[in-house]
Amino acid sequence: MNVSNQNSTESNNQINPSDNIRIIFPPNHNFPLYYNNNKMYDRFLPFLIKSFNEKDTVIDIGANVGDTLAGFVMSNPKPKFICIEPEDDFYSYLTTNVNTIKSAFKNINIRLEKKLVGKFVDNVKLIGEHGTSHSEKVIDHDGIKSSKLDDIVDLTQDKIRLLKVDIDGYDYDAINSAERIINSIHPILFFECETKIDFQLDGYKKTIKNLFNMDYKNFYAFDNFGNYLCKITDVFQLNEMLDYVWRENQQKSTRTFYYFDFAACVNEDCDVVEQSIKEFLGSIC
Repeated sequence: MNVSNQNSTESNNQINPSDNIRIIFPPNHNFPLYYNNNKMYDRFLPFLIKSFNEKDTVIDIGANVGDTLAGFVMSNPKPKFICIEPEDDFYSYLTTNVNTIKSAFKNINIRLEKKLVGKFVDNVKLIGEHGTSHSEKVIDHDGIKSSKLDDIVDLTQDKIRLLKVDIDGYDYDAINSAERIINSIHPILFFECETKIDFQLDGYKKTIKNLFNMDYKNFYAFDNFGNYLCKITDVFQLNEMLDYVWRENQQKSTRTFYYFDFAACVNEDCDVVEQSIKEFLGSIC
């Protein structure tokens, strides 16, 4: 994948997954820079979906401009993709990039939703810079209202195989909004775990405990640079890992990295996840 990092406000950053696909970014979006400077950044998920078929659905919550979608499609265009993004500018770029992808893959199935996904995080404004945004509560009633993923997706139409979430510190709330989906079909989960505020740390710990109670006994940790760390099968150990990064975020320790990404699955999907990790690491070496 070729990457162009242009910081001029008069032109767009872009990545070129293939000769006939160009994914464009808003000016000063940091993804091309991160992607170019970190060999493992955002490289794992395409390996995870390689074996998916036409009956499978991949949900991308926090789809941004479609950069993750591009990696998915280049790896395997067979599944149905549902991309959800609430921020106006990102959604505009996402729409443009999806049209480019559809031009290259005539039969691809991509559905877009301009929604904020959550259960309790509601009535917010989106604050962002350099290609990312986060939710901030507003006092009046002019904020963006959230929707539960359970209300967005029709399980009679979609066999959800992977649920990917990346919404800057509120991934736990999006996962909580998919309780019916997770309980009934146990999709593979991949989510960011960033904790800048104490209630986020508490939210992730409670959500991870709930996932264990729903048979998600296997967690695979990656650092924020995309490097695979280890498999964890114990809630206490996961909490210790979250506390480790939390101390850094509170400036009580020297910084090593900024947050974790976790893949989580039930026992039946361990082989799929572990084989994809093996292939991912083999592609880097």
